[in-house]
Amino acid sequence: MKSTALRSLKKMLDSFDNIYEVTIIIAKRAKQILDSRKESFEAELDSIGVTGHPEEMSINKDSWQEAVYKKYQKKPKPMITAIEDLVQDKISYRYLSYE
Repeated sequence: MKSTALRSLKKMLDSFDNIYEVTIIIAKRAKQILDSRKESFEAELDSIGVTGHPEEMSINKDSWQEAVYKKYQKKPKPMITAIEDLVQDKISYRYLSYE
């Protein structure tokens, strides 16, 4: 499985002239994913009446709050998701013209 993903990533990288372009595209997509997850996480916590940052949450909170917290911890890292999106051509990007 890893070798297939590695070959796909290598093929995708070969389609770009500059590795820094790929890095920027992936980083921007990862930031979008992270922001979206943060909004979703905060909305879920607000719906059950929890305020504050996830780092400040006590593990001894009631089971619903723990379930929400653990659900978001188990999700793949945004960078991994962004790389997968780029490999699968799920990201559209364009170059800005400075003319």
